[in-house]
Amino acid sequence: MRPLWRQYSRATDAYIFVLDAADRQRAILAADELESFFDTMGVKSQDIPGDPLLIYANKKDLPDAMTRSEIESLLKLQELPVSNYKIVPCCGKTGENLRQGLEWLTDELKRTVTTSDFS
Repeated sequence: MRPLWRQYSRATDAYIFVLDAADRQRAILAADELESFFDTMGVKSQDIPGDPLLIYANKKDLPDAMTRSEIESLLKLQELPVSNYKIVPCCGKTGENLRQGLEWLTDELKRTVTTSDFS
């Protein structure tokens, strides 16, 4: 799939990233993949100034799940070319908070479209 990232992401208005918040070893690899994705795309912050990034922190129900601040630090979100992101702790098994994340993303996309339509 990686070789196709650039091709499939050309006209992207939003990004969704799912992280296993209970597996710190794999989370480090996931962080590298997220960084690699933006590098591969050649994306700069001016290219996607308002494109939202929704990060689902899955397995929040487990006792060793990372906190939002741990995830933000691990993913180096301050260094990525996105300024509009939200970390949503969720449980894919039960569906808890999945709707909340999609509602945020929908609201952000509506706001972006409305803003860009009148610019």
